[in-house]
Amino acid sequence: MQKCLPTPVLTNCQSFYSLKLWTYNYTLYDVTNKVTTCVMWDESKSGRGSNEMASEMLRWALSNIKPNHETLTIWSDNCPSQNRNFVMVMLYFHLLKKITSIKVIEHKFLLRGHTHLEVDACHSLIEREKKKTAGFQIMTPWDWQQIARMCSIHNPFQIINMKTEDFKDFKQLWPFILRKKDSTGRDVSISKMVYLQVRAEDPGILYLKNKFDDPDFQSVDLIRTGRRATFPAEIPNLRFDANPLALKKYRHLQTLLKWVPKQFHAFYQNLKHVNEEANDDDDHDENEN
Repeated sequence: MQKCLPTPVLTNCQSFYSLKLWTYNYTLYDVTNKVTTCVMWDESKSGRGSNEMASEMLRWALSNIKPNHETLTIWSDNCPSQNRNFVMVMLYFHLLKKITSIKVIEHKFLLRGHTHLEVDACHSLIEREKKKTAGFQIMTPWDWQQIARMCSIHNPFQIINMKTEDFKDFKQLWPFILRKKDSTGRDVSISKMVYLQVRAEDPGILYLKNKFDDPDFQSVDLIRTGRRATFPAEIPNLRFDANPLALKKYRHLQTLLKWVPKQFHAFYQNLKHVNEEANDDDDHDENEN
């Protein structure tokens, strides 16, 4: 995930402390084909929890994995809310059913202190492009997508614009349960895993290592006792309507419209927000950056 991108981008001192609308950029770099994909959305569509991360990986995988691919290897940092969590494991089981050519999905986590990835360079390119195009007004989340598209002429970034209906609730995969013990009785902690693997031949079995130099995988059966390893054909939607903003943020955005061109006013005025009765506490957590 890139750091949160604000809209509208204004340079006057009066707007500096006002709350902005955050745009999110979940970036994937395909080292095989040298392709960068920016999966982008804003907080009026959804948040940035584990379900959102899994939904974006699903969109990317269905669009980019070729029929002849048998193994998908993922490297990431150790962020528990985005990468190293049970929801991502549910996604991998779902991908094995959706993409039948894939036989193995493995996820490896970089060691702490050594988490630089190719996507970090991609994020730097976006920030540099914004500085180079200072005359380009960034008024809505769509403008951040245009900045990303302009980053490279020879190898342009692929952009996926996420919609509200694209976000799925992977926690509804009812056959599964996160067990605390593996098949031999050893403790299982997803926060300590450095290497996890799922295999098409063993649906519902998670293979894991807590150290890269461990000779063998631990295995844990995630299927609930007495249930069959049946998977739903489709994952239910996370939400069916726009993600409501806090009332305080909505009011700040309306105040900022005095510096925003009129053609963009309707976008901000039509944002969904919680009503005043349901939002008595204006101390909404804004530590998003």
